[in-house]
Amino acid sequence: RRPKDGSRQPRFGRDIPQFGPSPSSSPSPSSSTGIEGDRLGPSPSTRPSSDPDSRKQTETDLGPLGLNVIFTPKKSQEVDIVFIHGLGGSSRKTWSKNGDPELFWPLKFLPLEPYICLSRIFTFGYNANFRAAGNVSTSVLDFAKDLLFDLKFAKDDQKKDLDIGKALDADHHNVCKYDSPQDPNYVAVKNALQSLVAKIISANESSNNSSLVGNNLVSLRSLLGIIELPDTDYIFFRDQWSQGTCNWLLDEKGYLQWLRPPTPESSLFWLSGGAAVGKSVISSFIINNLVEKGLCCQYFFIRFSDRRKRSLSLLLRSIAYQVALSKPSVWRKILQLKDQGIDFDTATPRTIWERIFKAIVFNSEEDEPMYWLIDGLDEADDPRAMIRLLSEISGSSIPVRILFASRQTSEIATSFRKIPPQLGFDSMSIEGHEEDLSRYIQQELALSGDDEFRASVSETIVKDSQNNFLVSAGGTLSNF
Repeated sequence: RRPKDGSRQPRFGRDIPQFGPSPSSSPSPSSSTGIEGDRLGPSPSTRPSSDPDSRKQTETDLGPLGLNVIFTPKKSQEVDIVFIHGLGGSSRKTWSKNGDPELFWPLKFLPLEPYICLSRIFTFGYNANFRAAGNVSTSVLDFAKDLLFDLKFAKDDQKKDLDIGKALDADHHNVCKYDSPQDPNYVAVKNALQSLVAKIISANESSNNSSLVGNNLVSLRSLLGIIELPDTDYIFFRDQWSQGTCNWLLDEKGYLQWLRPPTPESSLFWLSGGAAVGKSVISSFIINNLVEKGLCCQYFFIRFSDRRKRSLSLLLRSIAYQVALSKPSVWRKILQLKDQGIDFDTATPRTIWERIFKAIVFNSEEDEPMYWLIDGLDEADDPRAMIRLLSEISGSSIPVRILFASRQTSEIATSFRKIPPQLGFDSMSIEGHEEDLSRYIQQELALSGDDEFRASVSETIVKDSQNNFLVSAGGTLSNF
């Protein structure tokens, strides 16, 4: 769903800063983007058409056959991206949700994305219903040969060789149709494409401005010691979410007060619950909800099984990295710290907090609130030190609203009682919502029998699991 003003990009941790144009407006040739003011790419209004003489096309609502250029950047392209549909699909409909041409995202969304707008974009169409009557002599191998031929010999509308080097290979399956640029599945695919394009650009020694931006991306990650993309854990837990669960949270007074407080102040909110009650899945649900609202959201999943992810240092560096990707002014100022020779990967949390957050982030020119979600507080090396340091957001000129999710421990409860009085604080237990567990079981349970029997089994599992998702998914099913 697109935000009401249609102008805001998704804000949670990504590899690419929002230097590109907004999806709501087509950039003009005179507009500029990028770190030093040069354009990252073309206006979507100048889209090339395929060569009418290169191949006989079957123009239908499904899309043309053969290799077709749907977007060419104003500057020389850095990368070629070819979209190839699967069996039963087509060159347009496969990539358009509900068949809506306005949701044909390879043309409508991707050219507006930083880095990707430097790519030339193609579709390749073939008769994917080749096993229908009259097509028995056609095979997948024939289509593959056609594609390889076009990749090597196809020409553009000026009769020049397209000179495609290497097609990007991606398996889209069920994630190839999106509602908007804010669709979380689109964000994940876009992020993967941006990462690949950025790597290619940074490795291209002959590029000028493109190489500069790519190198700055690598420099930012290197400076902050970011090895793994911040959304790795978010995607993992989001995949565990079951349709229809967690919606109760959106009506909870405490959560709504944290989300939209009556005064523009920083605040802390603590969601607590026992082991395996779905805290991390709820965290991923909240992140998704914040992104859909177009809010500036950063997050971190503390994982006890990963020593690095238990540290306050990595948490701060990951949050700083995500903020920089959302705020170009922060991005540039953090990069300037490189000349000071600070090794943030080994620096103390206090150094990171003082040099990046207090000096740069909290004095950003942008004043929109930032929402930080920290999952697994109880698994941190030192929860008390984490709460104590993050409580200093009370001194930020920009509202910062932090939501913690963890088990309820006396150590954490005592630490929250010691936060500054001027900092808003509230807490809420997430236990007791058996409707989520029931929906989860109904989705995962595969039993024969009538509805009454299935309902009886589901009710028994819910009762025996004691609101524990791991128990419901594991041993209880062995009784049936």
